[in-house]
Amino acid sequence: MPPNPRRPRRAALRAPFVFVASSLAVANCREGGTGPGPGMAALQVAAQLPPLAANFAGTGLEITQVTVRLIRPPSTEVLSRTLPFSVDATSLQATLQLVVSGQETFDLQVEYRNAAGRVLFVSRTSVTLAPGATAQAPPAPPAYLGPGGNVDSIAVAPQLPAVVVGDSVALRVLAFDGQRQPVPPESVYVRWGTSNPAAGVNATGLLRAPATAMSFWVVARVPVPAPRDSLLDSTLVSVIPAGNQLVLVPDSVEKLPGGTQQFTVTSGPPGPYEWLVNGLVGGSSAFGAIDAAGFYTAPRVVPAQPKVQVCARVAANPSVTGCAVVLINPVPSAGADVVVFNDINIWDDAAFPLDSVDNDRLIRNLVTFTGGGPRANGNTVLFHLGHGSQCGLTCSTQTNQIMAAIIRAAGMVPVDDTASTFSTAFAPNVKVLLLWTPLVAFTNVEINLMKLFAGEGGRIVFIGEHAGYYGSGIPVENQFLLDMGAVMTNIGQSVDCGRVVQPASSLRQHQITTGMNGVSMGCASVITLGPNDFALWYDMTNTQVLAGVAKVDLTPLPVPP
Repeated sequence: MPPNPRRPRRAALRAPFVFVASSLAVANCREGGTGPGPGMAALQVAAQLPPLAANFAGTGLEITQVTVRLIRPPSTEVLSRTLPFSVDATSLQATLQLVVSGQETFDLQVEYRNAAGRVLFVSRTSVTLAPGATAQAPPAPPAYLGPGGNVDSIAVAPQLPAVVVGDSVALRVLAFDGQRQPVPPESVYVRWGTSNPAAGVNATGLLRAPATAMSFWVVARVPVPAPRDSLLDSTLVSVIPAGNQLVLVPDSVEKLPGGTQQFTVTSGPPGPYEWLVNGLVGGSSAFGAIDAAGFYTAPRVVPAQPKVQVCARVAANPSVTGCAVVLINPVPSAGADVVVFNDINIWDDAAFPLDSVDNDRLIRNLVTFTGGGPRANGNTVLFHLGHGSQCGLTCSTQTNQIMAAIIRAAGMVPVDDTASTFSTAFAPNVKVLLLWTPLVAFTNVEINLMKLFAGEGGRIVFIGEHAGYYGSGIPVENQFLLDMGAVMTNIGQSVDCGRVVQPASSLRQHQITTGMNGVSMGCASVITLGPNDFALWYDMTNTQVLAGVAKVDLTPLPVPP
Protein backbone atom coordinates (compact mmCIF):
# COMPACT_ATOMS: atom_id res chain seq x y z
CA MET A 1 0.00 0.00 0.00
CA PRO A 2 1.50 3.37 -0.93
CA PRO A 3 2.09 5.81 1.92
CA ASN A 4 -0.66 8.28 2.79
CA PRO A 5 0.49 11.61 1.31
CA ARG A 6 -1.53 13.55 3.89
CA ARG A 7 0.26 11.97 6.85
CA PRO A 8 2.86 14.34 8.39
CA ARG A 9 6.43 13.38 7.56
CA ARG A 10 8.63 12.36 10.44
CA ALA A 11 11.80 14.28 11.16
CA ALA A 12 15.04 12.41 11.74
CA LEU A 13 15.18 10.97 15.26
CA ARG A 14 18.14 11.31 17.57
CA ALA A 15 16.88 8.39 19.64
CA PRO A 16 14.76 5.45 18.47
CA PHE A 17 11.31 5.02 19.92
CA VAL A 18 9.05 2.05 20.36
CA PHE A 19 5.30 2.36 20.13
CA VAL A 20 4.17 -0.16 22.67
CA ALA A 21 0.40 0.21 22.86
CA SER A 22 -2.36 2.46 21.76
CA SER A 23 -5.89 1.96 22.90
CA LEU A 24 -9.08 3.62 21.75
CA ALA A 25 -11.48 4.42 24.51
CA VAL A 26 -15.19 4.87 23.91
CA ALA A 27 -17.14 6.76 26.57
CA ASN A 28 -13.90 7.44 28.44
CA CYS A 29 -12.94 3.78 29.01
CA ARG A 30 -9.19 2.95 29.12
CA GLU A 31 -7.10 -0.09 28.39
CA GLY A 32 -3.69 -0.31 30.06
CA GLY A 33 -0.25 -0.11 28.36
CA THR A 34 3.06 -1.68 29.35
CA GLY A 35 5.97 -0.36 31.43
CA PRO A 36 9.27 0.85 29.98
CA GLY A 37 11.89 -1.60 28.72
CA PRO A 38 15.51 -1.55 29.82
CA GLY A 39 17.11 1.89 29.31
CA MET A 40 13.86 3.29 28.01
CA ALA A 41 11.31 5.81 29.28
CA ALA A 42 7.58 5.36 28.92
CA LEU A 43 5.17 8.20 28.23
CA GLN A 44 1.46 7.88 28.84
CA VAL A 45 -0.48 10.30 26.64
CA ALA A 46 -4.17 11.10 27.05
CA ALA A 47 -6.06 12.91 24.29
CA GLN A 48 -9.48 14.18 25.33
CA LEU A 49 -12.01 15.25 22.70
CA PRO A 50 -12.23 19.08 22.93
CA PRO A 51 -15.74 20.19 24.00
CA LEU A 52 -16.10 22.38 20.92
CA ALA A 53 -15.44 19.37 18.66
CA ALA A 54 -18.78 17.91 19.70
CA ASN A 55 -20.35 20.45 17.32
CA PHE A 56 -18.51 19.07 14.28
CA ALA A 57 -20.56 15.92 13.74
CA GLY A 58 -21.52 15.46 10.09
CA THR A 59 -19.51 18.43 8.83
CA GLY A 60 -16.23 16.93 7.63
CA LEU A 61 -14.45 18.52 10.59
CA GLU A 62 -14.79 15.51 12.88
CA ILE A 63 -11.64 14.52 14.79
CA THR A 64 -10.48 11.19 13.25
CA GLN A 65 -6.78 11.14 14.14
CA VAL A 66 -4.35 12.47 16.72
CA THR A 67 -0.67 13.19 16.12
CA VAL A 68 1.66 13.07 19.13
CA ARG A 69 4.93 14.98 18.78
CA LEU A 70 7.81 15.01 21.26
CA ILE A 71 10.36 17.77 20.74
CA ARG A 72 13.79 18.14 22.38
CA PRO A 73 14.20 21.89 22.95
CA PRO A 74 14.65 24.04 21.12
CA SER A 75 13.32 22.36 17.97
CA THR A 76 14.50 18.77 17.43
CA GLU A 77 11.60 16.38 16.91
CA VAL A 78 12.38 12.99 18.43
CA LEU A 79 8.99 11.36 18.12
CA SER A 80 6.00 11.75 15.80
CA ARG A 81 3.15 9.28 15.88
CA THR A 82 -0.32 9.55 14.31
CA LEU A 83 -3.03 7.45 15.96
CA PRO A 84 -6.59 6.79 14.79
CA PHE A 85 -9.38 8.44 16.78
CA SER A 86 -12.84 6.99 16.29
CA VAL A 87 -15.65 9.47 15.61
CA ASP A 88 -17.55 7.70 18.39
CA ALA A 89 -14.77 8.19 20.93
CA THR A 90 -14.42 10.86 23.58
CA SER A 91 -10.82 10.06 24.55
CA LEU A 92 -7.72 8.23 23.47
CA GLN A 93 -4.88 6.96 25.65
CA ALA A 94 -1.57 5.55 24.47
CA THR A 95 1.78 4.52 25.95
CA LEU A 96 4.87 5.42 23.96
CA GLN A 97 8.47 4.35 24.69
CA LEU A 98 11.76 5.87 23.64
CA VAL A 99 15.42 5.60 24.58
CA VAL A 100 16.77 8.42 26.76
CA SER A 101 20.36 8.77 28.00
CA GLY A 102 19.31 10.45 31.22
CA GLN A 103 16.60 12.60 32.65
CA GLU A 104 15.34 14.99 29.97
CA THR A 105 12.52 17.51 29.59
CA PHE A 106 10.67 17.55 26.26
CA ASP A 107 7.98 19.68 24.66
CA LEU A 108 4.87 17.59 24.02
CA GLN A 109 2.43 18.60 21.27
CA VAL A 110 -0.86 16.79 20.63
CA GLU A 111 -2.59 17.67 17.35
CA TYR A 112 -6.25 16.85 16.71
CA ARG A 113 -6.90 16.34 12.98
CA ASN A 114 -9.80 15.63 10.68
CA ALA A 115 -9.79 12.91 8.01
CA ALA A 116 -8.01 15.23 5.55
CA GLY A 117 -5.19 15.76 8.03
CA ARG A 118 -6.09 19.38 8.86
CA VAL A 119 -5.09 20.37 12.38
CA LEU A 120 -8.20 21.68 14.16
CA PHE A 121 -6.92 21.77 17.74
CA VAL A 122 -3.50 21.60 19.36
CA SER A 123 -2.39 21.28 22.98
CA ARG A 124 1.14 21.99 24.18
CA THR A 125 2.85 21.13 27.44
CA SER A 126 6.19 19.86 28.75
CA VAL A 127 7.06 16.47 30.19
CA THR A 128 10.14 15.06 31.94
CA LEU A 129 11.32 11.51 31.08
CA ALA A 130 13.95 9.31 32.74
CA PRO A 131 15.30 5.79 31.96
CA GLY A 132 13.19 3.06 33.52
CA ALA A 133 10.41 5.45 34.56
CA THR A 134 6.88 6.00 33.32
CA ALA A 135 5.69 9.61 33.01
CA GLN A 136 2.20 10.90 32.51
CA ALA A 137 1.79 13.98 30.36
CA PRO A 138 0.05 16.75 32.33
CA PRO A 139 -3.26 17.77 30.77
CA ALA A 140 -3.24 20.88 28.59
CA PRO A 141 -6.43 22.42 27.19
CA PRO A 142 -6.40 22.29 23.38
CA ALA A 143 -6.51 25.55 21.43
CA TYR A 144 -8.70 25.84 18.34
CA LEU A 145 -6.79 26.35 15.06
CA GLY A 146 -9.54 25.51 12.58
CA PRO A 147 -11.47 27.70 10.13
CA GLY A 148 -12.71 31.10 11.25
CA GLY A 149 -9.77 31.83 13.53
CA ASN A 150 -9.92 35.56 12.71
CA VAL A 151 -13.69 35.93 13.22
CA ASP A 152 -14.59 38.55 15.85
CA SER A 153 -18.37 38.87 15.38
CA ILE A 154 -21.18 37.21 13.42
CA ALA A 155 -24.75 37.99 12.36
CA VAL A 156 -27.44 35.66 11.03
CA ALA A 157 -29.00 36.84 7.77
CA PRO A 158 -31.61 37.34 6.65
CA GLN A 159 -33.67 38.03 9.72
CA LEU A 160 -36.87 35.94 9.64
CA PRO A 161 -39.61 37.42 11.79
CA ALA A 162 -42.26 35.22 10.15
CA VAL A 163 -42.29 32.18 7.83
CA VAL A 164 -45.31 30.55 6.22
CA VAL A 165 -45.79 26.86 7.06
CA GLY A 166 -43.88 24.55 4.72
CA ASP A 167 -41.59 27.29 3.38
CA SER A 168 -37.85 26.73 2.96
CA VAL A 169 -35.46 29.62 3.51
CA ALA A 170 -31.66 29.69 3.09
CA LEU A 171 -29.93 31.27 6.09
CA ARG A 172 -26.34 32.46 6.12
CA VAL A 173 -23.88 33.91 8.60
CA LEU A 174 -22.13 37.22 8.01
CA ALA A 175 -18.74 37.13 9.75
CA PHE A 176 -16.43 40.06 10.53
CA ASP A 177 -12.90 40.34 11.89
CA GLY A 178 -11.78 42.70 14.65
CA GLN A 179 -11.65 45.62 12.21
CA ARG A 180 -15.24 44.97 11.09
CA GLN A 181 -13.99 43.73 7.73
CA PRO A 182 -15.96 40.83 6.19
CA VAL A 183 -14.47 37.35 6.51
CA PRO A 184 -15.01 35.19 3.38
CA PRO A 185 -17.78 32.61 3.94
CA GLU A 186 -15.52 29.77 2.79
CA SER A 187 -13.22 30.55 5.75
CA VAL A 188 -16.00 30.22 8.33
CA TYR A 189 -17.44 27.03 9.80
CA VAL A 190 -21.05 27.33 10.98
CA ARG A 191 -22.99 24.87 13.11
CA TRP A 192 -26.77 25.38 12.85
CA GLY A 193 -29.47 24.35 15.28
CA THR A 194 -32.94 25.22 16.56
CA SER A 195 -34.57 25.39 19.96
CA ASN A 196 -37.40 23.07 18.84
CA PRO A 197 -36.73 19.55 17.48
CA ALA A 198 -39.83 19.88 15.28
CA ALA A 199 -38.14 22.69 13.34
CA GLY A 200 -35.24 21.64 11.16
CA VAL A 201 -32.24 23.52 9.76
CA ASN A 202 -29.57 21.54 7.93
CA ALA A 203 -25.78 21.89 7.92
CA THR A 204 -25.89 24.48 5.12
CA GLY A 205 -28.40 26.75 6.90
CA LEU A 206 -31.48 25.69 4.95
CA LEU A 207 -34.51 26.18 7.21
CA ARG A 208 -37.60 24.05 6.58
CA ALA A 209 -40.60 25.43 8.43
CA PRO A 210 -42.76 22.76 10.09
CA ALA A 211 -46.36 22.17 9.07
CA THR A 212 -47.83 23.70 12.23
CA ALA A 213 -47.69 27.23 13.60
CA MET A 214 -45.04 27.78 16.26
CA SER A 215 -42.16 30.03 17.32
CA PHE A 216 -38.55 28.89 17.79
CA TRP A 217 -34.99 30.14 17.80
CA VAL A 218 -32.55 29.38 14.98
CA VAL A 219 -29.02 29.42 16.36
CA ALA A 220 -25.70 29.70 14.49
CA ARG A 221 -22.45 28.82 16.26
CA VAL A 222 -19.00 29.59 14.84
CA PRO A 223 -15.95 28.10 16.59
CA VAL A 224 -13.15 30.56 17.36
CA PRO A 225 -9.89 30.36 19.32
CA ALA A 226 -9.80 30.38 23.12
CA PRO A 227 -10.75 31.92 25.41
CA ARG A 228 -14.15 32.47 23.72
CA ASP A 229 -14.27 29.06 21.97
CA SER A 230 -17.36 29.98 19.93
CA LEU A 231 -19.55 32.88 18.81
CA LEU A 232 -23.34 32.67 18.77
CA ASP A 233 -26.06 34.55 16.96
CA SER A 234 -29.71 33.68 16.55
CA THR A 235 -33.05 34.84 15.29
CA LEU A 236 -36.53 34.15 16.60
CA VAL A 237 -38.77 32.67 13.89
CA SER A 238 -42.57 32.52 13.89
CA VAL A 239 -44.25 29.98 11.64
CA ILE A 240 -47.71 31.14 10.58
CA PRO A 241 -50.47 29.53 8.49
CA ALA A 242 -50.52 30.42 4.80
CA GLY A 243 -52.65 33.47 4.09
CA ASN A 244 -52.82 34.42 7.78
CA GLN A 245 -50.18 37.10 7.85
CA LEU A 246 -50.01 40.71 8.96
CA VAL A 247 -47.24 42.92 7.60
CA LEU A 248 -45.48 45.17 10.11
CA VAL A 249 -43.50 48.31 9.36
CA PRO A 250 -40.68 48.39 10.13
CA ASP A 251 -39.94 44.67 9.89
CA SER A 252 -36.44 44.96 11.37
CA VAL A 253 -34.92 47.71 13.51
CA GLU A 254 -31.95 48.33 15.81
CA LYS A 255 -32.46 50.18 19.09
CA LEU A 256 -30.42 51.42 22.03
CA PRO A 257 -31.40 50.19 25.51
CA GLY A 258 -34.45 52.27 26.40
CA GLY A 259 -35.01 53.24 22.75
CA THR A 260 -38.49 53.55 21.27
CA GLN A 261 -40.17 52.52 18.02
CA GLN A 262 -43.67 52.85 16.61
CA PHE A 263 -44.77 49.67 14.80
CA THR A 264 -47.68 49.74 12.35
CA VAL A 265 -49.73 47.04 10.63
CA THR A 266 -49.77 47.97 6.94
CA SER A 267 -51.35 44.86 5.39
CA GLY A 268 -53.70 42.10 6.45
CA PRO A 269 -57.07 41.77 8.18
CA PRO A 270 -58.26 44.76 10.23
CA GLY A 271 -57.83 45.01 13.98
CA PRO A 272 -58.11 45.47 16.82
CA TYR A 273 -54.71 43.87 17.41
CA GLU A 274 -52.89 42.41 20.36
CA TRP A 275 -49.17 43.27 20.55
CA LEU A 276 -46.60 40.84 21.91
CA VAL A 277 -42.87 40.87 22.66
CA ASN A 278 -41.23 37.43 22.61
CA GLY A 279 -44.68 35.85 22.91
CA LEU A 280 -45.87 37.93 25.90
CA VAL A 281 -48.84 40.26 25.43
CA GLY A 282 -47.63 43.75 26.26
CA GLY A 283 -44.04 42.54 26.62
CA SER A 284 -41.94 42.56 29.78
CA SER A 285 -39.20 44.51 31.53
CA ALA A 286 -36.62 41.96 30.30
CA PHE A 287 -37.41 42.21 26.57
CA GLY A 288 -39.23 45.53 26.27
CA ALA A 289 -42.81 46.72 26.57
CA ILE A 290 -45.36 47.53 23.85
CA ASP A 291 -48.69 49.31 24.21
CA ALA A 292 -52.03 48.69 22.50
CA ALA A 293 -51.09 51.08 19.68
CA GLY A 294 -47.83 49.24 18.80
CA PHE A 295 -45.44 51.71 20.50
CA TYR A 296 -42.42 49.72 21.71
CA THR A 297 -39.91 50.69 24.41
CA ALA A 298 -36.72 48.63 24.58
CA PRO A 299 -35.47 47.27 27.92
CA ARG A 300 -32.94 49.33 29.86
CA VAL A 301 -30.58 46.37 30.07
CA VAL A 302 -29.50 44.42 26.97
CA PRO A 303 -30.98 40.90 27.33
CA ALA A 304 -28.77 37.83 27.06
CA GLN A 305 -30.38 37.24 23.65
CA PRO A 306 -30.30 40.80 22.24
CA LYS A 307 -32.73 40.10 19.37
CA VAL A 308 -36.36 40.23 20.41
CA GLN A 309 -39.48 39.61 18.39
CA VAL A 310 -42.36 42.08 18.24
CA CYS A 311 -45.62 40.61 16.89
CA ALA A 312 -49.15 41.78 16.23
CA ARG A 313 -52.10 39.41 16.04
CA VAL A 314 -55.79 39.90 15.32
CA ALA A 315 -57.50 39.86 18.70
CA ALA A 316 -60.54 37.98 17.34
CA ASN A 317 -58.38 35.44 15.46
CA PRO A 318 -54.93 35.01 17.08
CA SER A 319 -53.75 32.72 14.25
CA VAL A 320 -53.50 35.83 12.04
CA THR A 321 -50.21 37.39 13.00
CA GLY A 322 -47.16 39.27 11.77
CA CYS A 323 -43.79 39.91 13.37
CA ALA A 324 -40.71 42.13 13.31
CA VAL A 325 -37.26 41.86 14.86
CA VAL A 326 -35.64 44.37 17.21
CA LEU A 327 -31.90 44.23 17.89
CA ILE A 328 -30.97 45.82 21.22
CA ASN A 329 -27.48 47.25 20.71
CA PRO A 330 -25.73 49.42 23.34
CA VAL A 331 -23.56 51.02 20.61
CA PRO A 332 -25.21 51.72 17.24
CA SER A 333 -23.79 49.78 14.31
CA ALA A 334 -22.25 51.70 11.41
CA GLY A 335 -24.26 52.58 8.31
CA ALA A 336 -27.95 53.39 7.87
CA ASP A 337 -27.30 56.13 10.43
CA VAL A 338 -27.52 59.88 10.82
CA VAL A 339 -24.58 61.63 12.47
CA VAL A 340 -24.72 65.16 13.90
CA PHE A 341 -21.76 67.52 14.40
CA ASN A 342 -22.73 71.02 15.48
CA ASP A 343 -19.43 72.63 14.48
CA ILE A 344 -18.09 73.21 10.96
CA ASN A 345 -14.63 74.05 12.37
CA ILE A 346 -13.89 70.34 12.84
CA TRP A 347 -13.37 70.05 9.09
CA ASP A 348 -11.70 73.26 7.97
CA ASP A 349 -7.98 73.39 7.26
CA ALA A 350 -7.24 75.37 10.44
CA ALA A 351 -8.22 72.39 12.62
CA PHE A 352 -5.38 70.20 11.47
CA PRO A 353 -2.41 72.05 12.91
CA LEU A 354 -4.03 71.54 16.34
CA ASP A 355 -4.88 67.84 16.15
CA SER A 356 -4.14 66.52 12.69
CA VAL A 357 -3.94 62.87 13.78
CA ASP A 358 -7.36 62.68 15.46
CA ASN A 359 -9.25 64.85 12.98
CA ASP A 360 -7.69 62.80 10.17
CA ARG A 361 -8.87 59.61 11.89
CA LEU A 362 -12.37 61.07 12.37
CA ILE A 363 -12.76 61.73 8.65
CA ARG A 364 -11.42 58.30 7.72
CA ASN A 365 -13.75 56.59 10.18
CA LEU A 366 -16.74 58.49 8.80
CA VAL A 367 -16.20 57.39 5.20
CA THR A 368 -14.55 53.95 5.44
CA PHE A 369 -17.09 52.16 7.63
CA THR A 370 -18.31 48.67 6.79
CA GLY A 371 -21.93 47.60 6.98
CA GLY A 372 -24.83 46.02 5.16
CA GLY A 373 -26.43 47.19 1.95
CA PRO A 374 -25.01 48.03 -1.47
CA ARG A 375 -23.90 51.53 -0.49
CA ALA A 376 -21.35 50.13 1.96
CA ASN A 377 -19.23 49.46 -1.14
CA GLY A 378 -19.70 52.94 -2.60
CA ASN A 379 -16.77 55.28 -3.25
CA THR A 380 -18.29 58.79 -3.25
CA VAL A 381 -18.69 61.35 -0.45
CA LEU A 382 -21.25 63.96 -1.51
CA PHE A 383 -20.82 67.51 -0.12
CA HIS A 384 -24.42 68.85 -0.36
CA LEU A 385 -24.19 72.66 -0.49
CA GLY A 386 -27.80 73.30 -1.52
CA HIS A 387 -30.88 74.04 0.56
CA GLY A 388 -29.50 77.54 1.16
CA SER A 389 -26.40 76.24 2.93
CA GLN A 390 -25.21 78.78 5.50
CA CYS A 391 -21.60 78.22 4.52
CA GLY A 392 -22.30 77.79 0.79
CA LEU A 393 -19.19 77.12 -1.24
CA THR A 394 -16.98 77.99 1.75
CA CYS A 395 -17.63 74.42 2.91
CA SER A 396 -16.71 72.83 -0.40
CA THR A 397 -14.11 70.28 -1.43
CA GLN A 398 -12.06 73.25 -2.72
CA THR A 399 -12.01 75.17 0.57
CA ASN A 400 -11.80 72.14 2.91
CA GLN A 401 -8.75 70.94 1.04
CA ILE A 402 -7.22 68.83 3.81
CA MET A 403 -10.52 67.07 4.45
CA ALA A 404 -10.91 66.35 0.73
CA ALA A 405 -7.32 65.06 0.52
CA ILE A 406 -7.91 62.68 3.45
CA ILE A 407 -11.05 61.35 1.77
CA ARG A 408 -9.09 60.72 -1.43
CA ALA A 409 -6.26 59.04 0.51
CA ALA A 410 -8.88 56.71 2.02
CA GLY A 411 -9.82 55.57 -1.50
CA MET A 412 -12.99 57.68 -1.74
CA VAL A 413 -14.01 60.52 -4.08
CA PRO A 414 -15.27 63.84 -2.61
CA VAL A 415 -17.83 65.55 -4.86
CA ASP A 416 -19.58 68.94 -4.50
CA ASP A 417 -23.37 69.00 -4.99
CA THR A 418 -24.78 72.50 -5.42
CA ALA A 419 -28.30 71.48 -6.47
CA SER A 420 -30.88 73.41 -4.48
CA THR A 421 -33.01 70.33 -3.64
CA PHE A 422 -33.16 66.55 -4.06
CA SER A 423 -35.55 65.25 -6.72
CA THR A 424 -34.26 61.77 -7.57
CA ALA A 425 -32.51 58.90 -5.81
CA PHE A 426 -28.81 59.37 -5.14
CA ALA A 427 -26.28 57.87 -7.53
CA PRO A 428 -25.50 54.24 -6.60
CA ASN A 429 -21.83 54.98 -5.83
CA VAL A 430 -22.63 57.54 -3.09
CA LYS A 431 -21.78 56.13 0.34
CA VAL A 432 -21.76 59.23 2.57
CA LEU A 433 -23.96 62.31 2.30
CA LEU A 434 -22.75 65.49 4.06
CA LEU A 435 -25.44 68.15 4.68
CA TRP A 436 -23.63 71.46 5.32
CA THR A 437 -25.71 73.84 7.51
CA PRO A 438 -28.87 73.93 5.32
CA LEU A 439 -31.30 76.82 5.87
CA VAL A 440 -34.19 75.50 3.71
CA ALA A 441 -36.31 72.68 5.15
CA PHE A 442 -36.42 69.28 3.48
CA THR A 443 -39.71 68.08 2.01
CA ASN A 444 -41.19 64.69 2.83
CA VAL A 445 -40.18 63.51 -0.65
CA GLU A 446 -36.58 64.49 0.08
CA ILE A 447 -36.69 62.88 3.52
CA ASN A 448 -37.94 59.65 1.95
CA LEU A 449 -35.13 59.72 -0.63
CA MET A 450 -32.64 60.00 2.24
CA LYS A 451 -34.39 57.19 4.13
CA LEU A 452 -34.06 55.05 1.00
CA PHE A 453 -30.38 56.01 0.83
CA ALA A 454 -29.89 54.98 4.48
CA GLY A 455 -31.83 51.75 3.96
CA GLU A 456 -29.27 50.82 1.32
CA GLY A 457 -26.48 51.18 3.89
CA GLY A 458 -25.59 54.86 3.38
CA ARG A 459 -24.51 57.29 6.10
CA ILE A 460 -25.95 60.82 6.46
CA VAL A 461 -23.90 63.49 8.27
CA PHE A 462 -25.65 66.70 9.33
CA ILE A 463 -23.24 69.57 10.06
CA GLY A 464 -24.93 72.24 12.17
CA GLU A 465 -23.72 75.17 14.24
CA HIS A 466 -24.54 77.38 17.23
CA ALA A 467 -27.30 80.01 17.20
CA GLY A 468 -24.92 82.94 16.70
CA TYR A 469 -23.86 81.53 13.34
CA TYR A 470 -26.64 79.18 12.26
CA GLY A 471 -29.67 81.01 13.70
CA SER A 472 -32.69 80.26 11.53
CA GLY A 473 -31.17 76.95 10.41
CA ILE A 474 -31.53 75.30 13.82
CA PRO A 475 -35.30 74.58 13.39
CA VAL A 476 -34.45 73.06 9.98
CA GLU A 477 -31.89 70.80 11.66
CA ASN A 478 -34.19 69.74 14.48
CA GLN A 479 -37.10 68.92 12.17
CA PHE A 480 -34.77 66.95 9.90
CA LEU A 481 -33.50 64.88 12.84
CA LEU A 482 -37.03 64.20 14.04
CA ASP A 483 -38.12 63.11 10.55
CA MET A 484 -35.14 60.71 10.32
CA GLY A 485 -36.06 58.98 13.60
CA ALA A 486 -33.50 60.70 15.81
CA VAL A 487 -34.74 62.80 18.70
CA MET A 488 -31.55 64.85 19.04
CA THR A 489 -32.15 68.58 19.39
CA ASN A 490 -29.73 71.42 18.69
CA ILE A 491 -30.48 73.89 21.50
CA GLY A 492 -28.27 76.61 19.99
CA GLN A 493 -26.09 77.07 23.07
CA SER A 494 -22.39 77.42 22.19
CA VAL A 495 -19.57 76.00 24.33
CA ASP A 496 -15.79 75.57 24.14
CA CYS A 497 -15.34 78.58 21.90
CA GLY A 498 -11.96 79.32 20.37
CA ARG A 499 -9.72 76.62 18.99
CA VAL A 500 -9.76 73.76 21.52
CA VAL A 501 -8.85 70.07 21.49
CA GLN A 502 -11.38 67.89 23.27
CA PRO A 503 -9.55 65.28 25.42
CA ALA A 504 -9.92 61.52 25.16
CA SER A 505 -12.17 61.56 28.24
CA SER A 506 -14.79 63.47 26.21
CA LEU A 507 -15.07 60.75 23.55
CA ARG A 508 -17.39 57.76 23.68
CA GLN A 509 -16.72 54.39 22.09
CA HIS A 510 -18.19 54.05 18.59
CA GLN A 511 -16.98 53.12 15.12
CA ILE A 512 -16.67 56.84 14.35
CA THR A 513 -14.34 57.52 17.31
CA THR A 514 -12.24 54.38 16.95
CA GLY A 515 -8.52 55.15 17.36
CA MET A 516 -9.13 58.78 18.36
CA ASN A 517 -7.65 60.41 21.47
CA GLY A 518 -9.35 63.78 21.05
CA VAL A 519 -10.67 66.15 18.39
CA SER A 520 -9.99 69.74 17.39
CA MET A 521 -13.07 71.98 17.25
CA GLY A 522 -14.30 75.43 18.21
CA CYS A 523 -17.50 76.98 19.55
CA ALA A 524 -19.84 74.02 19.08
CA SER A 525 -23.55 73.93 19.80
CA VAL A 526 -24.99 71.67 22.48
CA ILE A 527 -27.23 68.67 21.65
CA THR A 528 -29.88 67.17 23.89
CA LEU A 529 -30.37 63.45 23.32
CA GLY A 530 -33.57 61.45 22.98
CA PRO A 531 -34.05 57.73 23.72
CA ASN A 532 -32.80 56.68 20.25
CA ASP A 533 -29.66 58.83 20.23
CA PHE A 534 -26.05 58.01 21.15
CA ALA A 535 -23.44 60.56 22.25
CA LEU A 536 -20.14 60.59 20.32
CA TRP A 537 -18.40 63.19 22.45
CA TYR A 538 -18.96 65.80 25.13
CA ASP A 539 -17.61 69.26 25.92
CA MET A 540 -14.51 69.98 28.02
CA THR A 541 -16.53 69.49 31.23
CA ASN A 542 -17.78 66.09 30.00
CA THR A 543 -21.38 67.09 30.74
CA GLN A 544 -22.83 68.50 27.49
CA VAL A 545 -23.16 66.55 24.24
CA LEU A 546 -21.59 68.12 21.13
CA ALA A 547 -21.89 65.25 18.61
CA GLY A 548 -24.26 62.30 18.31
CA VAL A 549 -25.48 59.46 16.11
CA ALA A 550 -28.74 57.53 15.66
CA LYS A 551 -30.00 54.77 13.41
CA VAL A 552 -32.37 56.06 10.74
CA ASP A 553 -36.04 55.11 11.02
CA LEU A 554 -36.65 53.82 7.50
CA THR A 555 -40.45 54.19 7.65
CA PRO A 556 -41.40 56.60 4.83
CA LEU A 557 -43.20 59.83 5.63
CA PRO A 558 -46.60 60.45 4.02
CA VAL A 559 -46.42 62.35 0.74
CA PRO A 560 -49.42 64.41 -0.43
CA PRO A 561 -50.74 63.49 -3.87
